[in-house]
Amino acid sequence: RFSWEPAYFIGLTLPWAFFALSNPQVSQRLFVPDRVIHLKRMILYFSVFGFIYTIISTLFGLQAANLFPGLDNPDQAMPHLLSQVPSFLGLIIFIGIFAAATSTLGSIVLTLSSLFSRDVVKYIKPDLSEKGQTRVGKGAMVCLLAICAYFAWLRPGLIAVLSSMASGGLLVMAPSIIGAFFWRRASAAGALCSMLVGGPVTAVLYLADSCPRGWWPPVWGLGLTTLFFFGVSLMTSPPQK
Repeated sequence: RFSWEPAYFIGLTLPWAFFALSNPQVSQRLFVPDRVIHLKRMILYFSVFGFIYTIISTLFGLQAANLFPGLDNPDQAMPHLLSQVPSFLGLIIFIGIFAAATSTLGSIVLTLSSLFSRDVVKYIKPDLSEKGQTRVGKGAMVCLLAICAYFAWLRPGLIAVLSSMASGGLLVMAPSIIGAFFWRRASAAGALCSMLVGGPVTAVLYLADSCPRGWWPPVWGLGLTTLFFFGVSLMTSPPQK
């Protein structure tokens, strides 16, 4: 349905531009450094690595498109490329890809289970002990891994597009996170309203397979989120401290 037009390219890449902020398994690492200089260094190194990784991945894609035009499933581009290199080199590359995917999956599952046990269950049941939170978190991990296994068994097409859809939903947090650090006028009401509006709008557009005026859901979601964040913040009171 889509061609590689600017709107299509922006729709796929915009969520990744804010990946380090919007994805909790990445943004939680902002709380690890003990000094500002270490935080700045970590952000700089992550940006450099992400840029280099993006260039390499894009070159792989262009090479696959040149060598194997008209693939039925574009997700098979990398396996086709690995089949053209010596076995030992293909094995090393495969192990690196598998390790990266496993690490990412582990980080996401750990983060979501922690969010569920500490921010959801703990809020509902404030007297829940630390051991109780741990048990709830472990149960959540099992459920999440089962969902991931079922999702892998379904083998949906175009995993890159699906990943972009997930990041597009998380993109609505970016204005609030940036505003919390750089805009003193930002308010909690503005952050909450922006996410409550932008998130559902992005989800509905994706589910309806709708791209108004040719622009993908993340573009509309980010635009509405930013508008509501600034508008509601200006109409409400910011924190005193």
